[in-house]
Amino acid sequence: MSPSSLFLTLFLSTLSSAYILTHYAGPGCRSQSLGRTEVAVDPAGPPCHQEFAGTAASLIVAPNENDDDFGSVVVFFTGDDCKPSDIINFDDEGCMTGNYGSFQVWDLWKVDGLQTPVLS
Repeated sequence: MSPSSLFLTLFLSTLSSAYILTHYAGPGCRSQSLGRTEVAVDPAGPPCHQEFAGTAASLIVAPNENDDDFGSVVVFFTGDDCKPSDIINFDDEGCMTGNYGSFQVWDLWKVDGLQTPVLS
């Protein structure tokens, strides 16, 4: 492994992708807070979450305070099984209004056909 490839690998491994989701009872992320969920990229595969599904009308997606969001996104689904054909929205920061059935964090560096850049 070349020094530049080793550096890139070490650099990317220090970056993780974690988010704090704050769920709200009403639209616009301004009503009563229902609670918070911390989610992150999982090397074993993205777990499917259903926290506050069917109860929350909106939520704020925010990168974890000690985290640099790098190449990931929170994906929302209509069903409770995180099936890719049921995607309704995705975000890495901001307020999302809408009913969701489940959500998970996708690491975009591991999407088929994409690879980390090679430094020369």
